[in-house]
Amino acid sequence: LTEPPAYVSDRRRGFRHALADLGVLDRYSELLNLSYSPTASPGPNSATGRWLIALPKPVGIFCSIDALAFHIHSLCRDCQLDLFNDVHIVGVNNHRDYCEAAYPPFSSVEPGMLGLRAAQTLELMMKGHAVPRTIIVPPKRLVPRAGAAGARPMPPEVQAVIDLIASHAGGPIRVADLLHHIPMSRRAIELKFRKATGHSIHDEIQRQRIDRARMLLRQTHWPIQRVAQASGFGDVRQFSRAFRQHVKCSPREFRKGRLGTDVASPPGQTTMPQNP
Repeated sequence: LTEPPAYVSDRRRGFRHALADLGVLDRYSELLNLSYSPTASPGPNSATGRWLIALPKPVGIFCSIDALAFHIHSLCRDCQLDLFNDVHIVGVNNHRDYCEAAYPPFSSVEPGMLGLRAAQTLELMMKGHAVPRTIIVPPKRLVPRAGAAGARPMPPEVQAVIDLIASHAGGPIRVADLLHHIPMSRRAIELKFRKATGHSIHDEIQRQRIDRARMLLRQTHWPIQRVAQASGFGDVRQFSRAFRQHVKCSPREFRKGRLGTDVASPPGQTTMPQNP
């Protein structure tokens, strides 16, 4: 796209105004011309990766949509940045499919009642009343999550397991495969993992696979079989069974209701606004 969607510019402008009101606009840095794909990360040696690494820490990063926040979150992990203490990400729309698919989950702004305000405005227009040319609907709230400042990080062994699962979420991986990289007995790491997270390592593997599948179903038009394979499942039946168990609907039902609800433009085509 040659121009960003209008709401991207509006959110950027509002963010800058808020920083100016706080007297900290001089600390603001903006990433220009960022293109992203829902299926790949550009890596720490990319321009985006170098920009993230060079930012003074701690730093807060505001993204215009949750899909972009998820992408930046993944890239921060690839750059081995501390997402508990050094980098805090905030998205917009409060889509749990993105916010809680990341680890640690990132915070997000929940939009205001846009549909209700639009309906009220339309009713006034139909009755012949004059309405403002521009109507600003404030957001409901900021929904904080575990990645927010002050959250307690996981024990290093548990974090290592979570990171290993995340790095292999698109392929076959078993609990036994992870133990080669963790200097603890299987029983010891499984007990420590359950105590820290409240669920088993196997459950974490399934959770990350399902979260990846939800993201792919939302942002791509891939056939269900390809989504299953890219999410680490052996076959479509296994994938569909696990998906229904976790999400309470089939992959096709999920896609029908969710595809395109948080996509500003086709994958790889998103352009961030320029500095004025």
